[in-house]
Amino acid sequence: KMALGGTTADQGAQAIAMQLTIRSTDESAVQVIASAVE
Repeated sequence: KMALGGTTADQGAQAIAMQLTIRSTDESAVQVIASAVE
């Protein structure tokens, strides 16, 4: 990983995993996370 956005890529992967997990239980939570990321 390059110094540029190395941690960003990890956080992005974690965010996607969290969204997929939460989506199955609470879609509104996913919307909150999505809006926070934006």
